Amino acid sequence: MKTIKKMIRVIKQHPIRWIVGILGYPVTTLVARLIYAYGFKEYVNKLEESGITISDIVFILGLVFVGLLVANLLEYITAFLIKLFRLSARTNIQQEIYTKMQHGSVMETSVYDNGEALTRYNKDSDLAAAMVSDDVVASIYPIIVGLGYIVSIFLVNIYIGLMVFVLGTLIIFFNKYFVERHRKLNRMHLHAESNFMNLYQNTIRGKISIRLINAGEKISSMLEDRAEALKGVEDKIGKLESYKIITLDLFTSICATLMIPVACLFSARGYMSIPEVILVTQLCRDIVVHISGFGRAVSNLKSHEISLDRVIDMMDIDDENNQLAFMYQNDSEPLLRYENVGVFYGEKCIVDHVNLDFCEGEIVMFCGQSGCGKTSLMKALLGFADYTGKILFKGVDIRDFSIQELRKEVSYVPEKSDIFEGTVIENVLYGDFEANDEQIMEALSKAAIYEELAFDYAVGAEGMNLSGGQKQRVAIARSLLKEASVIILDEPTAALDGTSEKIILETLKELRDQGKCIIAITHRESTLAIADRVINM
Repeated sequence: MKTIKKMIRVIKQHPIRWIVGILGYPVTTLVARLIYAYGFKEYVNKLEESGITISDIVFILGLVFVGLLVANLLEYITAFLIKLFRLSARTNIQQEIYTKMQHGSVMETSVYDNGEALTRYNKDSDLAAAMVSDDVVASIYPIIVGLGYIVSIFLVNIYIGLMVFVLGTLIIFFNKYFVERHRKLNRMHLHAESNFMNLYQNTIRGKISIRLINAGEKISSMLEDRAEALKGVEDKIGKLESYKIITLDLFTSICATLMIPVACLFSARGYMSIPEVILVTQLCRDIVVHISGFGRAVSNLKSHEISLDRVIDMMDIDDENNQLAFMYQNDSEPLLRYENVGVFYGEKCIVDHVNLDFCEGEIVMFCGQSGCGKTSLMKALLGFADYTGKILFKGVDIRDFSIQELRKEVSYVPEKSDIFEGTVIENVLYGDFEANDEQIMEALSKAAIYEELAFDYAVGAEGMNLSGGQKQRVAIARSLLKEASVIILDEPTAALDGTSEKIILETLKELRDQGKCIIAITHRESTLAIADRVINM
């Protein structure tokens, strides 16, 4: 029942297409196969009759041809519908995962590293879509077709029908072992693949740092270990498939082959006619294969259910608070207030019992040892960390705000900002995509980067073409383009030379004079010098 509920999450996007494809394909296939089998039986019957004419034969073959044409056409249409559903389902899953990674709770999305997130987005989404489409069809197909064949065989000869039923039951029973083993190995494979991809991406991203610290051999060794672990699981899957071919598939083939001499024996004893032998031979040859296919389908279904679970986990991530609150400014209240605030990462308390006020038109600097909670307090304001107590913005508890509206009011420049592949201008525009040229030029000038870099200068992947100071200034320009009431900067001048630092500090003073609340975390005395207040932690 739980599996069905999870599948409905995916199916509900295109339910009609799914139902028609899932049921239509096996039913039309069964009809087509039975038309052929019974048509061939009638054809042989007619050949045994005396006085049969060419026109009689042509008439029978014509009816069979028309029936097959219609049935096969419907079969292709329903097969196309289920393929179309799979593509749509995969796209919908990927879109929902992307949306959750962009708008889901930061605390929940942060548990997925790059390798894990990409594996779930690319591979798991495809396998989950395959599970609710191809795997379901492959599971229902042998049931519908197999039952149709068995009923037809029972109508011809009850003893052969019972034999086929018993053999089919044995094949399904033997398949159960391989299904459980395959599912366990698939889970191990996904885990090993995610571990390898995560380290591989970190290696590519940090290739310069790895060379600088001479850690290449160690990283290569770690990559080899994870690659070996992945290969080990793949080898186990290959061995399991080999054992299955040697045992179950061989048994299935033998069963299908033995039914032919058994049917001939029944005919020789007078229990069946020659046309009935031909009919049973055709059906028995296919039915055992279909029953064996049922085992493979269930194996895939169970294995791919792991991928469905993994994408559902991401689809179930809670959205950030989108509730709108009425913003008002009480002149007697500070712009930002922390009341008995504690910040936690899991069970670990980073900082506790913090009471602070921040007003418009002032610069407040934090300094203190690493890990004392300076950055964590700022992250709590933006919803990037769990906290206790209250944080009030313009007199309203920020828990009552839409997180998007709150982030419009707060501009944050972390110590290490993300630089996106593209030009300088394209990176700065992330602050406000609607900004005009004049606003962009002003932001670049105030960030001390206007005369240093061409606007169309390609920064490279993750800003690889920029120095540390240039990256910092591009991030500052991005934040200045955003019209925010509160501007938070984490070590804004740590990577800057004296000239650039002077320009940035002048910019901060100008913003203060415009009524902005400036909060900065720094250890540089030259930066602390412009503060109205310094908070030591």
